[in-house]
Amino acid sequence: MSNLDSRLDTSRSALTTDLESSIPSADALSLLKLARIANQIKQSENQTLETLIDSRAQTLISGASVEDLTKVAGAVAKVIDAVTPNTSSGAELPTQSGNANKWLTTDGTNMTWGDVDGITATEYINEAGLPASGNTNGDLAYAVSEKSLNFWNGTAWENIGNWT
Repeated sequence: MSNLDSRLDTSRSALTTDLESSIPSADALSLLKLARIANQIKQSENQTLETLIDSRAQTLISGASVEDLTKVAGAVAKVIDAVTPNTSSGAELPTQSGNANKWLTTDGTNMTWGDVDGITATEYINEAGLPASGNTNGDLAYAVSEKSLNFWNGTAWENIGNWT
């Protein structure tokens, strides 16, 4: 707990102990509330709490109503955290060497560095001059007289905004 505000360690420890004793007998709503508390006091990666919540969720799922399943799912979701990269050490990030000016992306499982592609729009005098053919889905066009940004949806241009 020392990586957070150390003046609150005693309170966080007491809350964690209370969570550990309350979770095994919690009903679906109480489990959701207890998981929220765990998340709020930054204990969503506490293996003991995760194990207790998982075990209680398994018990509650059997024969649960849709309403209770929603609560149990909410409780589980509260302790599922995406990896938060430690940007000061870079320990959880992919290799940074040779990846200047790139952005961090994911395929849902693995983090990688991606190229930053510029978004460009072709400029036209007006919307009437936007081409009806030869476009690629996703093309952008700026019509100067209308001050409008347009998007080719694969079959037609769609106005997505005007500026004054």
